[in-house]
Amino acid sequence: MKRRILIFSAACMLAAAVMVSGCSEKKDSVENSSQTEESSEPSGTSGSAPLINTPEEGQENPEQMGEGAAPTDIPEESRSSEAELGEPLIFSEDGRELYSVTLEQAEFTDRRAVAETEAPEKVLLLTYSYESLSGEAVLVDDMSFRCLDSGGEACTPYYLADQLVPEVNQGGEPARAEIAFRVPEDMEQARIYVVNNSNPEGESYQVTVQP
Repeated sequence: MKRRILIFSAACMLAAAVMVSGCSEKKDSVENSSQTEESSEPSGTSGSAPLINTPEEGQENPEQMGEGAAPTDIPEESRSSEAELGEPLIFSEDGRELYSVTLEQAEFTDRRAVAETEAPEKVLLLTYSYESLSGEAVLVDDMSFRCLDSGGEACTPYYLADQLVPEVNQGGEPARAEIAFRVPEDMEQARIYVVNNSNPEGESYQVTVQP
């Protein structure tokens, strides 16, 4: 009887040892598999970035910015070429034309954001188009525009609920988009600056609009 008990106890200990070993091997296998997946993940994304509006190192990603985050720095007037509403504005690099931007229309609008804590006095809406002249990807968004009111104060960008948003363009036909600004109630005209946000030393244009 004692011999049977000893044999049964030994069998139980052996079974327990096998189970512990199996769990340990399974855990190691899972950990190794996880490490392999992590090491195989790409460190970056492939493909060419748009010619403009690509954030520099240390800058915020424009796609993650909220209202009022677009830059309000104004180019020097001596470096800005005067242009008219409806005139194609050509941007180039090393003598090669890259893309064009055309301010098509400037108007005050009653359109507003879905939800806001403080209603603007007035909203200036600009409709514009842009086109790649080189075949390379181009994106012209709010980061390329600055607005000054009649008193020379920078106006804050405003984002409409149903705003026509820009898309990447590679030529063929122009892309159209909208940009809006909070402006004073008594504003009768504004100066719009159009720049290449990724090339501060490049072309800069000043367009006076009277909505």
